[in-house]
Amino acid sequence: MRLNYRLIIKLKDIQFPYCIDWYEHHVLMSKEIINNEGRLKKPIVISKDYKIIDGNHRYCVLLEEFGEDFDTEVIKIPINKKIYDVILHILIPLLFIFGLILAVTKKKDE
Repeated sequence: MRLNYRLIIKLKDIQFPYCIDWYEHHVLMSKEIINNEGRLKKPIVISKDYKIIDGNHRYCVLLEEFGEDFDTEVIKIPINKKIYDVILHILIPLLFIFGLILAVTKKKDE
């Protein structure tokens, strides 16, 4: 079973709620994307339900500069966005806390 795969899709096929705030390093990134005619060093990562997991700023630059019919390379992972968010924001922190508890109790036993 492949965990993720690359494909070329149109920007309009990606579900995206809104463009997000920009900081200075994002402006530099946007100039680089425009100068490279939309080719990305790091593809946008999407879930199996075509929601962005990583690449919001890259998506906004491409959409603004090249339009919704622009073809871009993405990496598609085989889980939906809600499951990804649960893993990232709940399970990983819980595992970290559990690891800390184990480390502290192990030191007490020594």
